[in-house]
Amino acid sequence: MGAHSSTLRNWYTGDPNFDLVQAIELAFIATVPLGAGLKAPYGKHASDVLGSVQLNQKLGWWLMELPATAVFLLTFFLDKPNVNSKMSKFLAALFVFHYAYRGWYFPLNIRVAKGSKSSFNITVSLTGAFFTALHGHLHARLYRSVGTHLTDAWAKDPRFLVGFGLYELAFWTMVHSDSVMRNLRSVDGSGPRYKIPHGGLFKYVTSPQYLGEISAFGGLALMNWSLPGLAVFLISCFNLIPRSFHNHAWYLQKFGDEYTKLGRKRLVPFVL
Repeated sequence: MGAHSSTLRNWYTGDPNFDLVQAIELAFIATVPLGAGLKAPYGKHASDVLGSVQLNQKLGWWLMELPATAVFLLTFFLDKPNVNSKMSKFLAALFVFHYAYRGWYFPLNIRVAKGSKSSFNITVSLTGAFFTALHGHLHARLYRSVGTHLTDAWAKDPRFLVGFGLYELAFWTMVHSDSVMRNLRSVDGSGPRYKIPHGGLFKYVTSPQYLGEISAFGGLALMNWSLPGLAVFLISCFNLIPRSFHNHAWYLQKFGDEYTKLGRKRLVPFVL
Protein backbone atom coordinates (compact mmCIF):
# COMPACT_ATOMS: atom_id res chain seq x y z
CA MET A 1 0.00 0.00 0.00
CA GLY A 2 2.84 2.38 0.84
CA ALA A 3 4.62 1.80 -2.50
CA HIS A 4 1.31 2.19 -4.34
CA SER A 5 0.60 5.50 -2.60
CA SER A 6 4.11 6.73 -3.41
CA THR A 7 3.58 5.93 -7.10
CA LEU A 8 0.29 7.82 -7.12
CA ARG A 9 1.98 10.87 -5.58
CA ASN A 10 4.65 10.71 -8.27
CA TRP A 11 2.11 10.44 -11.08
CA TYR A 12 -0.52 12.84 -9.75
CA THR A 13 1.17 15.91 -8.37
CA GLY A 14 -1.76 17.92 -7.00
CA ASP A 15 -0.38 21.01 -8.76
CA PRO A 16 -3.49 22.28 -10.63
CA ASN A 17 -1.62 23.92 -13.51
CA PHE A 18 0.71 20.98 -14.09
CA ASP A 19 -2.11 18.44 -13.86
CA LEU A 20 -4.30 20.45 -16.25
CA VAL A 21 -1.58 20.57 -18.91
CA GLN A 22 -0.93 16.88 -18.31
CA ALA A 23 -4.64 16.11 -18.80
CA ILE A 24 -4.63 18.07 -22.07
CA GLU A 25 -1.61 16.09 -23.26
CA LEU A 26 -3.18 12.76 -22.36
CA ALA A 27 -6.44 13.73 -24.10
CA PHE A 28 -4.45 14.63 -27.20
CA ILE A 29 -2.56 11.33 -27.08
CA ALA A 30 -5.81 9.37 -26.75
CA THR A 31 -6.85 10.56 -30.23
CA VAL A 32 -3.62 9.47 -31.93
CA PRO A 33 -4.51 5.76 -32.37
CA LEU A 34 -7.55 6.85 -34.42
CA GLY A 35 -5.14 7.79 -37.20
CA ALA A 36 -3.05 4.62 -37.02
CA GLY A 37 -4.02 3.68 -40.57
CA LEU A 38 -2.99 7.06 -41.95
CA LYS A 39 0.46 7.33 -43.46
CA ALA A 40 1.77 10.55 -41.88
CA PRO A 41 2.51 12.69 -44.97
CA TYR A 42 6.23 13.40 -44.81
CA GLY A 43 9.33 11.85 -46.29
CA LYS A 44 8.75 8.80 -48.47
CA HIS A 45 5.03 8.87 -47.56
CA ALA A 46 4.50 12.50 -48.55
CA SER A 47 1.03 13.36 -49.86
CA ASP A 48 -1.62 16.10 -49.78
CA VAL A 49 -3.98 14.08 -47.57
CA LEU A 50 -3.68 16.69 -44.78
CA GLY A 51 -3.47 19.69 -47.08
CA SER A 52 -1.34 20.91 -49.95
CA VAL A 53 1.14 23.09 -48.02
CA GLN A 54 4.47 21.27 -47.91
CA LEU A 55 7.64 22.45 -46.18
CA ASN A 56 11.25 21.70 -46.93
CA GLN A 57 12.08 18.53 -45.02
CA LYS A 58 14.76 20.18 -42.88
CA LEU A 59 12.48 23.08 -41.97
CA GLY A 60 9.47 20.87 -41.25
CA TRP A 61 11.43 18.61 -38.90
CA TRP A 62 13.10 21.54 -37.15
CA LEU A 63 9.85 23.42 -36.56
CA MET A 64 8.18 20.29 -35.23
CA GLU A 65 10.93 19.57 -32.70
CA LEU A 66 11.88 23.17 -31.82
CA PRO A 67 9.36 23.66 -28.94
CA ALA A 68 10.82 20.72 -27.03
CA THR A 69 14.02 22.65 -26.30
CA ALA A 70 12.66 26.21 -26.47
CA VAL A 71 9.68 25.62 -24.17
CA PHE A 72 11.68 23.37 -21.86
CA LEU A 73 14.42 25.96 -21.28
CA LEU A 74 11.95 28.83 -20.94
CA THR A 75 9.79 26.95 -18.44
CA PHE A 76 12.74 25.55 -16.50
CA PHE A 77 14.33 28.92 -15.85
CA LEU A 78 11.06 30.77 -15.17
CA ASP A 79 9.51 28.15 -12.88
CA LYS A 80 9.86 28.53 -9.13
CA PRO A 81 12.46 25.97 -8.06
CA ASN A 82 11.23 23.34 -5.63
CA VAL A 83 13.42 20.44 -6.72
CA ASN A 84 17.16 21.04 -6.56
CA SER A 85 18.77 17.62 -6.46
CA LYS A 86 21.67 16.48 -8.59
CA MET A 87 19.31 13.87 -10.02
CA SER A 88 16.80 16.44 -11.28
CA LYS A 89 19.61 18.48 -12.83
CA PHE A 90 21.02 15.36 -14.49
CA LEU A 91 17.64 14.45 -15.99
CA ALA A 92 17.13 18.03 -17.17
CA ALA A 93 20.56 17.99 -18.84
CA LEU A 94 19.76 14.62 -20.44
CA PHE A 95 16.52 16.04 -21.84
CA VAL A 96 18.38 18.97 -23.40
CA PHE A 97 21.05 16.63 -24.75
CA HIS A 98 18.42 14.38 -26.32
CA TYR A 99 16.68 17.23 -28.09
CA ALA A 100 19.91 18.92 -29.09
CA TYR A 101 20.28 15.82 -31.23
CA ARG A 102 16.68 15.14 -32.23
CA GLY A 103 15.57 18.75 -32.62
CA TRP A 104 18.71 20.38 -34.01
CA TYR A 105 21.48 18.08 -35.24
CA PHE A 106 19.18 15.54 -36.91
CA PRO A 107 16.91 17.86 -38.93
CA LEU A 108 19.65 20.28 -39.93
CA ASN A 109 21.76 17.40 -41.30
CA ILE A 110 19.04 15.74 -43.36
CA ARG A 111 20.29 15.18 -46.92
CA VAL A 112 17.50 16.15 -49.28
CA ALA A 113 17.54 14.49 -52.70
CA LYS A 114 18.57 16.93 -55.42
CA GLY A 115 15.57 18.17 -57.39
CA SER A 116 13.00 16.73 -54.99
CA LYS A 117 9.93 18.72 -53.99
CA SER A 118 9.15 19.86 -50.45
CA SER A 119 7.71 16.83 -48.69
CA PHE A 120 6.96 17.69 -45.06
CA ASN A 121 3.28 18.50 -44.61
CA ILE A 122 2.76 21.62 -42.52
CA THR A 123 -0.10 19.97 -40.59
CA VAL A 124 2.29 17.26 -39.39
CA SER A 125 4.84 19.90 -38.40
CA LEU A 126 2.35 22.04 -36.45
CA THR A 127 0.64 19.08 -34.77
CA GLY A 128 4.00 17.70 -33.72
CA ALA A 129 5.07 21.13 -32.45
CA PHE A 130 1.96 21.28 -30.24
CA PHE A 131 2.91 18.01 -28.60
CA THR A 132 6.62 18.78 -28.23
CA ALA A 133 5.66 22.08 -26.56
CA LEU A 134 3.58 20.18 -23.99
CA HIS A 135 6.34 17.62 -23.66
CA GLY A 136 8.96 20.31 -23.01
CA HIS A 137 6.79 22.24 -20.56
CA LEU A 138 5.82 19.23 -18.47
CA HIS A 139 9.33 17.81 -18.25
CA ALA A 140 10.76 21.19 -17.29
CA ARG A 141 8.24 21.53 -14.46
CA LEU A 142 8.85 17.92 -13.43
CA TYR A 143 12.58 18.49 -13.05
CA ARG A 144 12.26 21.98 -11.58
CA SER A 145 9.32 21.96 -9.20
CA VAL A 146 6.97 18.96 -9.01
CA GLY A 147 9.19 15.88 -9.27
CA THR A 148 9.92 15.67 -5.58
CA HIS A 149 10.64 11.93 -5.82
CA LEU A 150 13.72 12.69 -7.97
CA THR A 151 16.11 12.91 -5.05
CA ASP A 152 19.77 11.91 -5.21
CA ALA A 153 18.75 8.57 -3.65
CA TRP A 154 16.74 7.86 -6.83
CA ALA A 155 20.07 7.04 -8.52
CA LYS A 156 20.03 3.68 -6.70
CA ASP A 157 16.42 2.85 -7.57
CA PRO A 158 16.10 -0.13 -9.98
CA ARG A 159 13.68 1.86 -12.16
CA PHE A 160 16.30 4.53 -12.75
CA LEU A 161 19.12 2.05 -13.30
CA VAL A 162 17.18 -0.11 -15.77
CA GLY A 163 15.79 3.00 -17.49
CA PHE A 164 19.20 4.59 -17.88
CA GLY A 165 20.70 1.41 -19.33
CA LEU A 166 17.80 1.05 -21.75
CA TYR A 167 17.98 4.72 -22.72
CA GLU A 168 21.69 4.63 -23.50
CA LEU A 169 21.43 1.49 -25.63
CA ALA A 170 18.36 2.76 -27.45
CA PHE A 171 19.58 6.32 -28.02
CA TRP A 172 22.81 5.23 -29.67
CA THR A 173 20.91 2.64 -31.72
CA MET A 174 18.77 5.52 -32.99
CA VAL A 175 21.80 7.71 -33.71
CA HIS A 176 23.60 4.94 -35.60
CA SER A 177 20.50 4.06 -37.62
CA ASP A 178 19.92 7.71 -38.49
CA SER A 179 23.53 7.91 -39.65
CA VAL A 180 23.12 4.88 -41.91
CA MET A 181 20.00 6.40 -43.46
CA ARG A 182 21.63 9.82 -43.88
CA ASN A 183 24.69 8.36 -45.61
CA LEU A 184 22.60 6.65 -48.25
CA ARG A 185 22.71 10.03 -50.00
CA SER A 186 25.69 12.17 -50.88
CA VAL A 187 26.08 15.50 -49.12
CA ASP A 188 24.80 17.38 -52.17
CA GLY A 189 21.79 15.04 -52.54
CA SER A 190 22.86 13.70 -55.94
CA GLY A 191 22.47 10.09 -57.00
CA PRO A 192 19.54 7.71 -56.49
CA ARG A 193 16.84 9.11 -54.23
CA TYR A 194 16.28 5.84 -52.37
CA LYS A 195 18.53 2.89 -51.55
CA ILE A 196 18.25 -0.11 -49.24
CA PRO A 197 20.07 0.59 -45.94
CA HIS A 198 22.49 -1.97 -44.53
CA GLY A 199 24.45 -2.27 -41.29
CA GLY A 200 23.65 -2.42 -37.58
CA LEU A 201 20.10 -3.46 -36.79
CA PHE A 202 19.10 -2.92 -40.42
CA LYS A 203 20.28 -6.51 -40.83
CA TYR A 204 17.19 -7.58 -38.88
CA VAL A 205 14.50 -4.89 -39.20
CA THR A 206 13.32 -2.21 -41.61
CA SER A 207 13.06 0.62 -39.05
CA PRO A 208 15.68 0.27 -36.28
CA GLN A 209 15.67 4.06 -35.85
CA TYR A 210 12.06 3.78 -34.65
CA LEU A 211 12.88 0.89 -32.34
CA GLY A 212 15.66 3.03 -30.86
CA GLU A 213 13.44 6.07 -30.41
CA ILE A 214 10.55 4.15 -28.82
CA SER A 215 12.91 2.29 -26.48
CA ALA A 216 14.77 5.50 -25.55
CA PHE A 217 11.51 7.10 -24.43
CA GLY A 218 10.65 3.90 -22.57
CA GLY A 219 13.94 4.29 -20.73
CA LEU A 220 13.17 7.94 -20.03
CA ALA A 221 9.76 7.00 -18.61
CA LEU A 222 11.43 4.55 -16.24
CA MET A 223 14.11 7.05 -15.25
CA ASN A 224 11.71 9.81 -14.25
CA TRP A 225 8.76 7.53 -13.30
CA SER A 226 6.10 10.05 -14.21
CA LEU A 227 3.08 10.67 -16.41
CA PRO A 228 5.00 13.03 -18.73
CA GLY A 229 7.52 10.26 -19.34
CA LEU A 230 4.79 7.69 -19.95
CA ALA A 231 2.95 10.10 -22.25
CA VAL A 232 5.86 10.62 -24.63
CA PHE A 233 6.51 6.88 -24.69
CA LEU A 234 2.88 6.19 -25.61
CA ILE A 235 2.69 8.76 -28.39
CA SER A 236 5.96 7.43 -29.80
CA CYS A 237 4.44 3.94 -29.89
CA PHE A 238 1.18 5.16 -31.43
CA ASN A 239 3.06 7.07 -34.14
CA LEU A 240 6.06 4.92 -34.93
CA ILE A 241 4.74 1.36 -34.70
CA PRO A 242 2.18 1.94 -37.50
CA ARG A 243 4.78 3.88 -39.50
CA SER A 244 7.19 0.95 -39.28
CA PHE A 245 4.51 -1.18 -40.96
CA HIS A 246 4.04 1.47 -43.66
CA ASN A 247 7.79 1.70 -44.21
CA HIS A 248 8.13 -2.08 -44.54
CA ALA A 249 5.34 -2.23 -47.11
CA TRP A 250 6.95 0.67 -49.01
CA TYR A 251 10.32 -1.08 -49.23
CA LEU A 252 8.69 -4.31 -50.40
CA GLN A 253 6.81 -2.43 -53.11
CA LYS A 254 9.81 -0.31 -54.12
CA PHE A 255 12.49 -3.00 -54.23
CA GLY A 256 10.44 -6.21 -54.62
CA ASP A 257 12.32 -9.52 -54.38
CA GLU A 258 15.59 -7.73 -53.65
CA TYR A 259 14.13 -6.60 -50.35
CA THR A 260 11.99 -9.67 -49.63
CA LYS A 261 15.00 -11.99 -49.67
CA LEU A 262 16.64 -9.98 -46.86
CA GLY A 263 14.06 -11.47 -44.49
CA ARG A 264 13.80 -8.40 -42.30
CA LYS A 265 11.09 -7.86 -39.71
CA ARG A 266 9.38 -4.48 -39.46
CA LEU A 267 10.48 -3.19 -36.04
CA VAL A 268 11.60 -5.81 -33.50
CA PRO A 269 14.22 -8.39 -34.53
CA PHE A 270 12.80 -11.92 -34.97
CA VAL A 271 9.42 -10.83 -33.53
CA LEU A 272 7.55 -8.03 -35.31
